[in-house]
Amino acid sequence: MAKDMSSKKKKGSGSKRRKDEFGNILYPGEYYYPQKKSYEYKFKNIYNQKDSRTAKTLDKLRQIEEIIEAERSQTIVSGNSDTTVEELLEIYLRSKKKIAATTLTGYWSNYRLYIQGSWLGAMAIGKVLKLHIVNFYNELIETKSLSKRTIELINNIISPSFRLAIDSRWLTYNPCLLVMKDVINTQGPDKNTLSKKQQIIFLQYVKQHCKRFDYNLIYIMTYFGLRIGEVLGMNLKELDLEHKRFNLEHQLIYKKLYNEDHTRFQIRPPKTMNGIRYMYFYDNEVVRCIQDQIEYATYISQISGKCVIDGETDFLFVTARGLPITPGSVNRLLDTIIKKYNSQILQEAIEKNEEATNLLPHLSSHSLRRTGLTRMAESKMSPKILQFIAGHSDISITLQYYVTSNDDVLYEEMGKYAEQWNKRQTTA
Repeated sequence: MAKDMSSKKKKGSGSKRRKDEFGNILYPGEYYYPQKKSYEYKFKNIYNQKDSRTAKTLDKLRQIEEIIEAERSQTIVSGNSDTTVEELLEIYLRSKKKIAATTLTGYWSNYRLYIQGSWLGAMAIGKVLKLHIVNFYNELIETKSLSKRTIELINNIISPSFRLAIDSRWLTYNPCLLVMKDVINTQGPDKNTLSKKQQIIFLQYVKQHCKRFDYNLIYIMTYFGLRIGEVLGMNLKELDLEHKRFNLEHQLIYKKLYNEDHTRFQIRPPKTMNGIRYMYFYDNEVVRCIQDQIEYATYISQISGKCVIDGETDFLFVTARGLPITPGSVNRLLDTIIKKYNSQILQEAIEKNEEATNLLPHLSSHSLRRTGLTRMAESKMSPKILQFIAGHSDISITLQYYVTSNDDVLYEEMGKYAEQWNKRQTTA
């Protein structure tokens, strides 16, 4: 008797198909694990070795599958596959005409520092795979001690360059997709923020041991939580002393842009569209610092003449020659202050045969900005107001200051929690 072949089901089809707990059909190579609430795709990589990828959702897993399949069957659409990565990146960077000059300068700088002259830069774009990108990024982390954040900035140049190649029908696959999850996780140098106690110690030391103009700069920058270019660009036009209001309209940078031959001061809009903002200053010490700087800057301008940069003048923070202060000199000043302070504390501890306490961490100008914004967050300021004051384009950046934890904050918050707990227990 002949076998009835019409009743046979194709393997993996029909009612025999595997499904997840939501009723979604799983294709060959896809697996769902109810206990972990995760999906896995098993496949053979380009070396014919068993490999797998996981995802929290089936949609995400399918996206990963598409990338794997594209990588496995990468094809060149046109005859430009021999174009090198360096050549592609330069084509991409030269095509960027609508972004800020400072941003484009940063792109060119990262390209010349880390990609130009590298083995990846010399590769033909048609031969670049995801594993090459991952190896290149991990090599930069290990050999040049770059942070993962810096690697992300580099990837923000390489990835859109490959997208441009795809749009130009040179390639069909971008090897940078989902590449960051395979990069070594490193945080790089700590972004130091002073605790309340450290802030008091630091500002008192600066006031007692430094020039008053240095103290004025550091106090104002910390109080307002300003970026370095914003405080150095502060001028009389931005200050309303009658209403104690600071209208932040620009920043002062000291850079050599990608299309220029020399480094110079330039007036630029704030870092983001939200950077144009205003804030009030009711702190008596801030008022005194601002008035002191106005008097000093006025005196210097009478001797050296007014410094005009891109139409802006009457800067508060100037040198004895009447020129604005450079960002690098501020960071060198902070470094010198911390080294002298810590050296003094260590020497006193040695003389007393005691352990050195109250040492201060390394600081940069951005550390002072973070310190000021952290104090605002600790004062229970509304996150939206703090976002406005900080000039952040994304509130998720602002919210980081509400989770910055140190012993002072933990002690205070747990004390408040204990008081509320006891009140509830006694009134129950």
